[in-house]
Amino acid sequence: MGIISTETEDEGEIRFKKWINLLKNSGFDDHIEYFNWRNPVIYKQREAGRSFKNIGEDHGISATRARQIYIKEQKVNLKDA
Repeated sequence: MGIISTETEDEGEIRFKKWINLLKNSGFDDHIEYFNWRNPVIYKQREAGRSFKNIGEDHGISATRARQIYIKEQKVNLKDA
């Protein structure tokens, strides 16, 4: 089942380019570098006792997505231990 969107391909491309420019202006070379920075930060914030809702608001994502990232990072940390 796919995601229904009213956004055209051109609008999506424009939005993606704006996002990439924001990342570059923040000091990241690309989105991969940003995610490599963000995901461990979300994990550390949750371990410090912050709620998924607050973490999500800080990073512009949903609480559910923050929780998914936390679980993924938790698995990575267990594997590295």
